[in-house]
Amino acid sequence: MPPRQATPSLLASFVRWLLGRRGPALAVLSVFVAVVAAGALRTRVDFSSTAFYGQGDAQAEGLEGFRERWGADDAELLVLVSGEAPGAVVQPEALAALAELATSLEGQHSVRRVTDIARARLPDPLRPRSGQTKTVAELGLHRLPVAELDALPFVPELLSEDGALTAMVVELEFSSDDVVRTHAELAALERALASQDAALEGLGLRRELAGVPAIRASFLDLLIHDQLRLVPAMLGLIGLVLFAAFRRVHGVLIPALAAALPVVMLVGVMGWLGEPIGLLNQAYFTLLPVIAVADAIHLLARFHGERRAGRGRDEAIVEASARVGLACLLTTVTTAAGLASLGLARMPILVHFGLYAALGVGLAFVVVVTIVPLLLSFVGEQASAEVGELPGGRVVGACVGAACRRPWAVLGATALVMALAGWGATRVRIDNTLTSLLDDANPTTRASARVDRELGGTLGLEFELRGAPEQLEDPRLLGALADFEGWLRAREGVRSVAGPGGLAAGAGALGAGPSLDAKLRALEPFAPVDRHFLREDGRVTALRVRAGLPDASGQAFVAFAAEAEAELRGRLASLEAPTDVELQVTGTPLLAYRGVNRITADLRRSFAGVFLVVLLTFALVLRDPRVLGVALLPNFAPLLVGYASVVFVGGVLDPLAAVILTLGLGVAVDDSLHVLVRVREARASEGAAVPMDAALREALDHSGRAVWLTSLALGGGLALNLFASFPPLQMLGLLGAVVILVALLADLTVLPALLILLEGRRARAEEA
Repeated sequence: MPPRQATPSLLASFVRWLLGRRGPALAVLSVFVAVVAAGALRTRVDFSSTAFYGQGDAQAEGLEGFRERWGADDAELLVLVSGEAPGAVVQPEALAALAELATSLEGQHSVRRVTDIARARLPDPLRPRSGQTKTVAELGLHRLPVAELDALPFVPELLSEDGALTAMVVELEFSSDDVVRTHAELAALERALASQDAALEGLGLRRELAGVPAIRASFLDLLIHDQLRLVPAMLGLIGLVLFAAFRRVHGVLIPALAAALPVVMLVGVMGWLGEPIGLLNQAYFTLLPVIAVADAIHLLARFHGERRAGRGRDEAIVEASARVGLACLLTTVTTAAGLASLGLARMPILVHFGLYAALGVGLAFVVVVTIVPLLLSFVGEQASAEVGELPGGRVVGACVGAACRRPWAVLGATALVMALAGWGATRVRIDNTLTSLLDDANPTTRASARVDRELGGTLGLEFELRGAPEQLEDPRLLGALADFEGWLRAREGVRSVAGPGGLAAGAGALGAGPSLDAKLRALEPFAPVDRHFLREDGRVTALRVRAGLPDASGQAFVAFAAEAEAELRGRLASLEAPTDVELQVTGTPLLAYRGVNRITADLRRSFAGVFLVVLLTFALVLRDPRVLGVALLPNFAPLLVGYASVVFVGGVLDPLAAVILTLGLGVAVDDSLHVLVRVREARASEGAAVPMDAALREALDHSGRAVWLTSLALGGGLALNLFASFPPLQMLGLLGAVVILVALLADLTVLPALLILLEGRRARAEEA
């Protein structure tokens, strides 16, 4: 092979041209970066569940119509009030305090209405035929035995069976899908609630917030807190490692700028194009700097190596940029192509994440081959020549030496590790819950768990029927709904059921007599008729059944929704009179979970695309069709081990966190390509082929040190996320650190062992 390849020559010419016009080039690049980055001022934040299923989807449009008719289904904030003793919240003093608290909340501008047990009305038991009602406080429920409380109609939705816990339902004027607004409005409501805390505490009661709005607001709190705390810590750790390695300020500042500029520019592009920062793509702030700083470190290490070899500063910049730039180009192609393969996904959030991440990787390459060489030209001649070899030479040499001497032993140990990881991977379950956004110790998580355990459940599954009034008012249809509601109540895990069937039965609407509207009007003083019967001009136009379920499993929630839909459709089909009533099973939790669950299938397709690109790139670099094992094993092993490591933190992998494995593959492949390009360069030295083991030792003595440094810095930086209070960031820290560090070990042992064996096979084939 010739000592100089076409791509390095082109890169060398470009960098030499750039350095010859340093002033104008810096001015043009500065203006370009400033214009692109200015879009960041237009960037908005959107953590809504709509991001998962997108606009225009049939199910999303169905949910939007449901919200227009019934109001937002995710707008109910739960204010929990509890005492230690059974029946604590139905004591007269407690009910009075609850009524006062509910009244104060209704005065807030963001609150539509408040439902509480203190002001709930029930038929007067002394005059049951009069139609008169009394409030819970007037009925003196504290005189009832605790065992009889479960007969009340608002148990368990608003009151636990032992009377020690009650939920005040605060219905907001807006959907909590707007997380930023929800966070702000709940902060205002918290101030109003705090003014009543002293009165509650004086009665031995305590208050908590639960429900979907509270979970979303707490999530945003944690996200901001963790990003402000951990991202600087990660960058600081990487900076310390860089300074310890290069012992020069430029060895820290140049990689730092190389890491920061692609992120700033990408956010700017997103701002100009109207793409918001969301739940998934906020990972750019952690992962994109990781990819960018790794290439910058390789370039700096090669630059100082060329200076120690006697080249002048500018010539060293050109040579380093050309040689490392080729590897960076290859890594950019593989990483960007893998990320761009997410563009074939069905989920809008994955499509946008993949395409913008690929753009970010491309911007990182542009920065490395333009701005980094220009910044290096400002480094003094003496300062650049005095930087010694990067640390880690002994470790790298020992690993490579062992791999070259005993390649089969290395591969045998690798096979054993992969077998154990494969066993662990079979025990990993991919699932998702809303409360998994928060740590188990978070107050909102604990409060929501109480709702799931003692009250009506955190999540709502909605069943809506629409059709002609004469069909919706038909007693046979209402009777079928009453039976279906009974079926729901009997299902394991269902905490509460409310619907028109039960209300119609309670009003006597399943038999003959006055019109349904008249019976409903009589029921309105003490039953939430308007939440289950939509009426216009006295006729019913839509019916609504709501099942309350615990937030236990996204997979199970979607499966139960499908089972319940099939059950209800079967009951409707079995009615004697034919009906064309339209049934819709919907709700924000259902659509969000369906979307998150589909991410798993999309990721499988993405991984297939990533590996295809990796195989083609490795074959291009080594120019040997037998390279498939060389490409597959050292880059698949880190992903398998990282995936299996989830077993040690509970064995449940959130589909969103699984996206990190796609990025992890890109980072792992990057280091392998840097090593392979250096091996190819070493073997082409002066046009004479050299033995593979000698080429490996030379290549890894140089690139291996940079791989060692970048892996330790980046793996350690990502591991800091294990201390986050935000579970998805904890998973990012675990998977990121494990994948990067295992990839380092594979590049220093497995990759050399495979190349040695591949060389031996090639030699035997040539002799034959």
